[in-house]
Amino acid sequence: MVSGLRRLRPPPEDTGANSGLEFLYLIITILYMDVALDAYKADLIRYVLRRGPMARTKLMKLLFLIDRELYQRFGAAVFRWKMYKYGPFSREVLDILDDMEIDGFVVARAEEDAIIYELASTAPAELPQEVKEAADQILETWARRSLDELLTYLYNLEEVKEAWLGKPLLR
Repeated sequence: MVSGLRRLRPPPEDTGANSGLEFLYLIITILYMDVALDAYKADLIRYVLRRGPMARTKLMKLLFLIDRELYQRFGAAVFRWKMYKYGPFSREVLDILDDMEIDGFVVARAEEDAIIYELASTAPAELPQEVKEAADQILETWARRSLDELLTYLYNLEEVKEAWLGKPLLR
């Protein structure tokens, strides 16, 4: 969350008394934006998990398809995606899920060969209507289908077929 701060440098000391305050304001603004963005990401995950308990792989792939839809409509995605051995992957999704589990919003449990996530709280997902519509479109099509069907579709998408390991997606 604070990774953006590493790139900032404090202003030179001879720029006046207000420079330190301006720099502090900038840091606080960046921290607030990171926290707000993480909350937005958690709300999208919460919105998807309202459909019921879901395996990590299926959740990851559905979130990618939702982000793909948002990217096609608005030119922006919620998460950062890379091509991984098993298709589109976002470390941010796992980080947010970990935070949500620690905060008591989701419960994760191991079942056979999958990690299943389930909502532990009924906290509302505060998302713009356009995001809900894009998510609903994907979820209505794919949430009830098998993981095999979802993966077959996903792996046949042009941007996935043409991607190499580590390639950023939806950029």
